[in-house]
Amino acid sequence: FLQIQPSHIKIYSTDFERTILSVQGLLVGIFPDGPLETITIDCRHTTSWMIPDPQPRRTHEQEALEMELANRPHVLEREAEMRSLAVRCTQALLPILGEDAFQVSYGVGEEDKDDSETEQQTSSKVRPLSWAQLSEITKCLQVRNMLPDSITDEDVENLGLHCAWRWFESLRNPRLAYLSMHHFTHTIVHAMKEHDNEPPL
Repeated sequence: FLQIQPSHIKIYSTDFERTILSVQGLLVGIFPDGPLETITIDCRHTTSWMIPDPQPRRTHEQEALEMELANRPHVLEREAEMRSLAVRCTQALLPILGEDAFQVSYGVGEEDKDDSETEQQTSSKVRPLSWAQLSEITKCLQVRNMLPDSITDEDVENLGLHCAWRWFESLRNPRLAYLSMHHFTHTIVHAMKEHDNEPPL
């Protein structure tokens, strides 16, 4: 059995509390008795290469391609079918949302809404939260038994499935995958190949 030492690993994370906590949980599993030395978690590269959809995007080509893929007929048809779920769940969440919830730009192809949807809410219409927001918020509430009564476990599952479907519909495109993830994957592979020569963080 190979004993892993802190000097054998390099840790990167996005600078979000949930991802840092995930990394810390993984390290507890690797070192249940605690490491003998401090392990640095490098969070410096969140928007430079660690996420595929930073704001602003890294290139105009990526931004244009995302919008092109998001506006394909079968994607628009699926979005229209799911819209009532997004509106209903957003309405149910409104009483507990922060004031800036609708100011977040969140996910591939979820920007540049029509002018008719730019207002957070009117007397007759609610602008839905992004699919990523709806999926993450409802999942967090579900595991804490805090879901609004009008949002069911099936709703939470469907939100997550549709959010994942949207991402795969975009990121399965080879060019978009390259534009958004090349630096990320290259860095990981390089670190694995050069692990004996890489300086510590």
